[in-house]
Amino acid sequence: MTYSHLGLRDWPFRIVPEPEFCDFLADRSSVREEVEALLASLENRPTSDIQMVWSWYGAGKTHTLYYLANQCNESHRLLFPVYTELPREADDFVNLYRTTISQLPVNKIIDAYLEHSTRPVIKPGFTRALDPDLNSALTQAALGDRPVQGLLYQWLLGNPLPAASHRELGVGGRINSTEKCAGILADVISLLAPRVTGVGPSAAGVKFDTSGFRRVIWIVDEVQRVEDMSSSTQRSVLSGLVGVFNKCPTGLTIVLSYTGTPEEKSLPKWIPADLADRIGLERPMLLPPLRSDEAMVFVRDLLSHFRLPESRHLGEYYPFETPAIEDLVRAISRKNDLKPRAIMEALDASLRNLEPRIRAGEVKSIGPALLKESLVKLALDWETGSGKKKGKG
Repeated sequence: MTYSHLGLRDWPFRIVPEPEFCDFLADRSSVREEVEALLASLENRPTSDIQMVWSWYGAGKTHTLYYLANQCNESHRLLFPVYTELPREADDFVNLYRTTISQLPVNKIIDAYLEHSTRPVIKPGFTRALDPDLNSALTQAALGDRPVQGLLYQWLLGNPLPAASHRELGVGGRINSTEKCAGILADVISLLAPRVTGVGPSAAGVKFDTSGFRRVIWIVDEVQRVEDMSSSTQRSVLSGLVGVFNKCPTGLTIVLSYTGTPEEKSLPKWIPADLADRIGLERPMLLPPLRSDEAMVFVRDLLSHFRLPESRHLGEYYPFETPAIEDLVRAISRKNDLKPRAIMEALDASLRNLEPRIRAGEVKSIGPALLKESLVKLALDWETGSGKKKGKG
């Protein structure tokens, strides 16, 4: 559906990010450059690392992570992104493992295993063998038909299976412990992003295997939820992350993304010492609130991205007038809440209320008075623009 009466090809204000719409960043030029520099560097070095994304609430964290993943698929196709959230009700690392493994297409895992098992040994020496259960299950799936591949998928997810299915796959049982999950996930990542073998084109003096991805980027969002977990659950989740990282010396980047007020040159207190040591000296990617001038550019870029080419003459902020956006930005900034989500909530609510009148020709554009009137009429707090009821805090 297009909104030609608004001069837009689609609805621009999406409070909950949708992956397919996160192919651009409004304003945030420094973040865009940081993402590009990170992805370019990850293509050209083999060693694994842990990156941090630290964001104020509502500052666009999830949108930025989706954008990073989309850039892998668009411009950095040797990088394989996997986006997951730390489950809110996680009991242990097994929950995070299941969420993650479900994002990996089983056919890609089988193809990667076939490449691994038929690849000639270029440099003999010690290598870590695949988990015996995984090796057996992948062998049976590679040789079998779709039903066997379906069994493999269910087994990888850690779902309970009959003993006969375990025998068919050649496995000893279910994947349901932190150690087993970490080992299986690390092996799958190693298959998808093969280690350096001494074949293929050289980059910065390092030769890569060209049969697979150079790196899996495992994005774990909402990691701050670990703070609300029991001590035993925390230990399981964090030791599982460390276990996967330790078993993948090459080909893996873990992006830990969390919400909170960043502290200068400091990591969150819930990060244990062994995980902090592996993060090293990398500076977190920070997503702070916007300045007033940045907020204006944010709205302009957002509307420009969805602007119909034939409607560019209507103005940068159409269907809003520039003074209306300026007033809204000032009102929100007075409450120290100048973040993308707060801005979009206010503009989304106002435009949804006024769009029928614009379509009917009753309103030509949304000026300061009309914007304020629409927000007040919707029982939203004009002074914050945050969607809170007036008088409710």
